Amino acid sequence: MNKRNKILALSSSALMLLSLVSCDVTATAKDNILVEFSDGSVVVTADEVFNKYLETKEGVEAVYEQINDAVARWTMYTDSANASKKEELISEAEAEVDDVKAEAENNAKTNKTNYDDELETLLKNNGADDLEELQVIFENKKFRSYLTDKFYDDFLEDLK
Repeated sequence: MNKRNKILALSSSALMLLSLVSCDVTATAKDNILVEFSDGSVVVTADEVFNKYLETKEGVEAVYEQINDAVARWTMYTDSANASKKEELISEAEAEVDDVKAEAENNAKTNKTNYDDELETLLKNNGADDLEELQVIFENKKFRSYLTDKFYDDFLEDLK
C-alpha cells in the first residue's frame, strides 16, 4: 500500500511538472531545482521533494499540495482571463488575515495575554510562521477552490 501511494504521488508530480513545461514555461537544469518560475515566485528542489516524500504518508500529501499550489498560483498569475478573479480572491484572503489579527486581539483581551503570543498561536494553528505566509496559504486555498470549481463548470458536460 505504501509503495502504491509513493508511486501515485511521484507519477502525479511528474505529470504536473510535464504539464507545466508544456505550457510555454522555460525549463532549464539548475543545480537540484525541479521547478522554478521565471519570476522566482516558486522554487521546488529535488531535496525538498525527496525529504518530504520519504518521510510519511503525510509527507507525500504535502508534496502533492505544494505542487498543486504552485500550479494554481501559476495559472492565476499567467492566465489573463483570471486577472479580475485573482484580485478578488487576494482581497478575500487579505480579509481573512485581518480576521485572524482581530481574533488574536480579541483573545488577548479576553485571556488577558499578549497579542503577539495569541497571534503566534493562531499562525501555528493555520500552518504559518508569519502573516505573509498566512496570506499565501489563504490565497492558495482560494485559488485551488476557484480553479477546481471553474474546471467542473467548464467541463462537467464533457465528463458525463
